[in-house]
Amino acid sequence: MQKIFDKDVLVVYKVSRIGLQLSQLASIPIILAVAGVKNKAQAIHVYMNSAPKQA
Repeated sequence: MQKIFDKDVLVVYKVSRIGLQLSQLASIPIILAVAGVKNKAQAIHVYMNSAPKQA
């Protein structure tokens, strides 16, 4: 079960998906974040504050 968080790190949505754990991102050479809709940009911004250096 994947959890989607808001800017305050509160769970706003739960969904079954295939994905990666944050710890797995460290071994990926290039990380690209893409938002499908405009309001997802803030979530990407929050992630980038704690993302691995290659993101």
